[in-house]
Amino acid sequence: MICPHCAARLRRRDRSDHRCGRCGRGFVFEPHDHASRISDVRVTRAAEWLRGHDRYRYTLGQLAAAVSRRGGLPPGFHDLIRSRWPEVYGSLPAGLVDDVDRPTSPVDRPATAHVVCPDRDVFVCLLANDVPDRLSVAVVHDGDPPPGRQPVLVLDEPSGRLRARLAALRASGRRALAVTPSPGSTTLVRLRPSTLVGWLDLAVAAEARFRAGARRAAAVDFLNWPAPDA
Repeated sequence: MICPHCAARLRRRDRSDHRCGRCGRGFVFEPHDHASRISDVRVTRAAEWLRGHDRYRYTLGQLAAAVSRRGGLPPGFHDLIRSRWPEVYGSLPAGLVDDVDRPTSPVDRPATAHVVCPDRDVFVCLLANDVPDRLSVAVVHDGDPPPGRQPVLVLDEPSGRLRARLAALRASGRRALAVTPSPGSTTLVRLRPSTLVGWLDLAVAAEARFRAGARRAAAVDFLNWPAPDA
């Protein structure tokens, strides 16, 4: 493994008790402790991939999904990140947000659209990256969106649950659309925050164009259209 502090390449005999034999500093994950062979360097690289040059924040669930792309996770991964990682490095991985007591998105202010996001990690990610303010939307974790005539964007994975939710919203008179990956391609929690925010940005912009076009069409009295040329 590579020491996360001095970058020395360490053989198994060059480290013991989760400590580098060269610089003497500690590390959190010993690759030989689990079949996934997760190391601190791998966790740090996953964190850098998620935050995208310090522009985005992410949750522990998203970090775990990024780290485990090539296998499972060592036992107690979440607890080790929350407790042992700050002991070794002085803080949580850069960009990581604590999702335990994350506040809800205010829904009583003007919004151009309502976003429903059943996945808690993705929901917290959207709030942590200020999506309600950036896109002028209200974001709810699950359940019914706030009352109103705004379109509802359901950020979820393809499933019968998603289809049922869209059908119920449309039956209630709301315009409802799915924002979702292609079936079988990936899960939302494995996407970078930049991708999630970008998808919603495009969806909100498309809905704004649709509503503007609908208003222009409604303003035209078709009875007064010019007659076709003879």
